[in-house]
This record gives sequence, C-alpha cells and structure tokens, in this order.
Amino acid sequence: MDSPVMKGFLTTKQTAERLKISDARVRQMIKEGVIKNAEKFGRENVIPEAEVKRLEKTDRKPGRPRAKYDLE
Repeated sequence: MDSPVMKGFLTTKQTAERLKISDARVRQMIKEGVIKNAEKFGRENVIPEAEVKRLEKTDRKPGRPRAKYDLE
C-alpha cells in the first residue's frame, strides 16, 4: 500500500484506483486541466481528495473520446 503523502491528498495511483482509470490517464487529465488543484510533491503529483470526490460524481463515458470530426 502507498504511504500517506499528505493528509487530504491522493497520489496519481490512488486517484486512478478510485476513478477506475490508469495512472497515465490521471496524469493526462492533470495536464489537460480536467483535474484541478493538483500539486507536485517531490516527484509525485498529488490531487486533493475533494477533487477526486468531485470527479467520482461526474458522468464520464468509458473508452476513448470520439474524434472532433466524423469520418463518414
């Protein structure tokens, strides 16, 4: 089990487990600004637990996002 980083914050791995996505996807969401208030703690990104709870409540569709244009 991961050691506690900071009270009230989760690592990218812990966040990924809670959201049922990969930790690479969590890092991508941080970079895209989908996950807000992420901070660097040493080499690790940490995400506020309140932000993870907010994301758990959102209706995210599984799978790859659709292209911005149709290939019909």
